[in-house]
Amino acid sequence: MVNIFDDVARDAAVSLGVPAASGSALIQALSVDGFAVLADHGVDTSIVEAAHQEAEKFFALPMSEKLACDIRRSVSHRGYVPVDEAGSYADEGIRRYEAYDIGLDLAPDHPAVASRTPLMGPNVWPVDGSLRIVAQRCFDSLQMAADGLLEMVASSVGIDVAALAKLRQQPLSQMRFLKYHEAATPTNDAAMGAHTDYEFLTLIYQWGGGLEVKNRAGAWMPVEAPNGSLILLAGDLLEVATGGQVRSSLHRIGAATASRFSTVFFAGADYHSVIRPMLHPATETVIDLREDRQPEQAESTAGLVRESVAAGPHLLSQLRRDFPYLRARYPVEILHDEHHQNTDHKTAASPNAIIDPANVWRSSFERRHFDDA
Repeated sequence: MVNIFDDVARDAAVSLGVPAASGSALIQALSVDGFAVLADHGVDTSIVEAAHQEAEKFFALPMSEKLACDIRRSVSHRGYVPVDEAGSYADEGIRRYEAYDIGLDLAPDHPAVASRTPLMGPNVWPVDGSLRIVAQRCFDSLQMAADGLLEMVASSVGIDVAALAKLRQQPLSQMRFLKYHEAATPTNDAAMGAHTDYEFLTLIYQWGGGLEVKNRAGAWMPVEAPNGSLILLAGDLLEVATGGQVRSSLHRIGAATASRFSTVFFAGADYHSVIRPMLHPATETVIDLREDRQPEQAESTAGLVRESVAAGPHLLSQLRRDFPYLRARYPVEILHDEHHQNTDHKTAASPNAIIDPANVWRSSFERRHFDDA
């Protein structure tokens, strides 16, 4: 039998074919390398491939046709993201990718949509229905896989799976098609700036290299994924829920990246959910898992772990970093109402201010990675 993981970091390669051992292996991979490369994941990759092909056809359309689905005109943050809708990252120069975003498809008369909950509502589709059909199938498949993986990780660290499910009744999960273009001239700027993801976990199916993850030793590691495998990253909400046992993964797309395509699924929580450490009392000890520390030197990281985070406002605050149109649509005050305190961006700049991306937009999760360097 050929080992498809020959070129993958040893601790990061995880087969899900043996469920009893898979959970602890996932925790080990995420704790040491910051990512896991998954085989036997149960996703029908032909569904992912079909969606990729239709997305490529969409990206090849004239700009005027793509802009008919412009995300900036969507009420629910869905649709086409042009290269000029660029985020604020210290290590990212000229934006080199375009995207198409979909999420949980809710009708305009759904209570969450009628009450104007941010980021919730209907998807946006091209007039030609072919992308809609295959993209929805892909979303459903990756959502099922992500739900199973989150349950597996939660069970492995002692989180009550039923309690976790109550936080995810209508989650702010999202799927993105991302098409990267080769830089016109040589550059040292990242193709996508370093960041953590804002939800529980992220699944990536990629065509082409370039993804890099910062491991616990502080080194940037290229992520090579054999054909048919999925890449798993931990998000900010998982870091909070596990009390810091699993930290969100700082990652980027490197400067040397040529053309690249990825389908990415972000498994989120309900907008109004507040995420807190969820470990059972017997497993509440939180230790520093960095490779440069010996077990006998391990100490509590309680002072470094967020006590709680409001899922919706946290997501929206970070998306404002990524999407200038959201800064204009949502004033910073919406992130800090009396029910959903979020301390990361109380000093965030106004939409017209000169923004220092290194200081203003990095979340506390991201800053900890940079502080550890």
